Amino acid sequence: GRERGVAVAMAPPRHSPKRVQRRAQQLQERQREEAERRRSRQGDADKEPAARRSLDKDAPSFGKGDLPQVDLRDDPTTPDGEVTEISCYGGRLQSLSQIVGISRFANLRSLCVHGCRLTRMDVDPMLRACGDSLRDLNLSSNRLARLEGLPVLRNLRTLDVTNNAIVSLDGIDLGAPKLSRLVARYNRVRSLHALTIPRADGQPWSLAHLDIRDNNVETFADLGAGLAAVVSLRAILLRSSPSPFGSF
Repeated sequence: GRERGVAVAMAPPRHSPKRVQRRAQQLQERQREEAERRRSRQGDADKEPAARRSLDKDAPSFGKGDLPQVDLRDDPTTPDGEVTEISCYGGRLQSLSQIVGISRFANLRSLCVHGCRLTRMDVDPMLRACGDSLRDLNLSSNRLARLEGLPVLRNLRTLDVTNNAIVSLDGIDLGAPKLSRLVARYNRVRSLHALTIPRADGQPWSLAHLDIRDNNVETFADLGAGLAAVVSLRAILLRSSPSPFGSF
C-alpha cells in the first residue's frame, strides 16, 4: 500500500496575506508573554498557604445566572443569521453564555475568545446552533482544564487551546470528526493516550496537524502509538519542557 510520511518537526509556515501574518505573530507573542506571566504567578501561588490561593483574587464573584452579558457584534443590530465571525481579546468573560445571542448564531464560522477567564469549554449547549457552520474555534489563554463539548461541533476544522491548563487530550475522540488542526501549546499535557485508540464516535480521524510544544510530554511511547492510530497525521510540533530529551 501507499506509505504515509509523518514529519515530527517544525511545519513550514503557511502562506497568507501580510496583515493576517502580522496578526498571527502578534497573537503568538501575546500567548508567550501570558504563558510566562502565568508560570510566574503559579510560582508565587505555590508559596502561599492553600487557604489564601485563588485563580483571581480581584475578580468579582457572580452567582449562577448573574454573569454580565457582552455583545461582541460590530453592529448590535446585525441579524443573528448574518453573524459569521466574532472575537474577544482580553476581558472578564467567564463563560460563553455571556456572549449576547451566541446560542442563536446559526451561521457562525469563526469564534475567538482569547485572554479571558473561561474555566470550561461550555460549547454545549451554547454553540449547538452553529454546530454545522463553525470552522474555527480559538479559546487560547484562558483557564480551561479539559477538552469537552466537541460532539456538537460537527464541522470544526481548527481548535486553538494554547496557554490553558489542559492535562490530557481526552475528549478529542468524542466529536469534531473533521478537526484537522489542533494547537495546544503551553499546557500541561503529559500523555497522548487519547490518540492511541479508535475514535469513540466511530468516525475516521481527520487530524493532520498537532502542535503540543511547551507541554510535559517526556517520552515518545505515546507519540509513536498515536502516529499508528491517527493515520491522518502529517505533522507534529513537539517540544517538551522540561524533558530529558531536550527540545524538538
